[in-house]
Amino acid sequence: MIITNAGRNAVAAALANNTPITVTEIAFGTADRFPTGGESALTSEVLRKAVLTHGVTEDGKSFFDARLEAEDGPFVLYEIGLFDAAGTLLFIGRIEGFNKLVMLDQPVTLDMRVYVLTSQFQNVVVQIDTSFAFVPAARTITASGGLSGGGDLSQDRELSLDFGSLDLAVAGAVDLTEDTLVLYDASEQAFRALNMDVLAQATLGTAHFATAAAEEIAGKARWLLKSAAYTASPGDRVAADVSGSAWQLDLPAAPEAGDSVIISVVDGDVTTNNLTIDGNGATVMGDATLAIDTAIGSVPATILLVFTGSEWRIA
Repeated sequence: MIITNAGRNAVAAALANNTPITVTEIAFGTADRFPTGGESALTSEVLRKAVLTHGVTEDGKSFFDARLEAEDGPFVLYEIGLFDAAGTLLFIGRIEGFNKLVMLDQPVTLDMRVYVLTSQFQNVVVQIDTSFAFVPAARTITASGGLSGGGDLSQDRELSLDFGSLDLAVAGAVDLTEDTLVLYDASEQAFRALNMDVLAQATLGTAHFATAAAEEIAGKARWLLKSAAYTASPGDRVAADVSGSAWQLDLPAAPEAGDSVIISVVDGDVTTNNLTIDGNGATVMGDATLAIDTAIGSVPATILLVFTGSEWRIA
C-alpha cells in the first residue's frame, strides 16, 4: 500500500498545523491492478465502510476496523483505500483477490481489521488480520482416514484417496451395498458417485463386496435438463432452464422420509421467469409452493430439498 499524492499533501498540512489525520472510511474495489499513488479514487469501487474503531498496537501499527455486512457482495476484492472525513484518498493498496461471499442460507457478517505501519510517511505497509476472516490463513486441511494431501491455506491444496488404507474403511461401520462416495467433477460440471462395489472393482480388480449395477450408480450422478413442467422423482437432480418462460416443477407425490431432490437453475433469469416448486400434496418450507425468483449474482440458484416425513425442507 502506498500514500497518494493527496495523502502527502494532507500529511504535510497536518505536520505544519500540528493536527492529526483521521481515517474515517475504508473503501474496496474490484479492479485487478497495482496502484501508482496518483489516484484520487479507486478504479472500481464497490463498497465503502465507516471505520468502527481504530487504535495503535504496542509495536506502533495503526489499525482500523470495518464491518462487511452479510448482504455485501458477492465480490472478488483487489483494491483497498483509506479516506478521511473530507473524502480524500490518503492511502491506496492492493489485496490479492479477497472473496467476499454472500451465503443466503447462513448470513454472516465479516469484521475486517486493517493494520497500517508508517515510516516517515514514505512507505506504508498494510496487513489484513485474517483472524477476522471466514478461513484464517493459519488454518490447515489435515488429511486422514483414507485421504492424503492437504496443508495450510496459503495456496490451493489437493486431497487424494489413499487406496492403501481401503481395508480400514471396510472395517468401519459402513453399509457395503448402499454407502456411496459422491464427488464433483469440475471438468464435466457434474456429480459422480461410487459405491464400495464399484470402488473395489476399479482398485482391486474384483467385486467382492455386495453388488450394485454400475449403470444405476452412473444414472444417479446425471442431471436432468428440464425447461417445462415436470414431476420429479426421489433422488432427481434437475437442471432447470427458465430462459424461455416461467414453469412449475412438482415434487414427488408420495415421498418417504429422507427422499431428496436437487434443483439448479442453469439458464435464464429467475427474476423474470420464476421457477415454482410445488409440494404436490406436501408443504415446502411451510407453504404449498416455493418460488425461486431471486438471482444470486452470476451464480446459478441451487437448492437441496429433503422430505422430513411431514414436509419438504431446504437442507
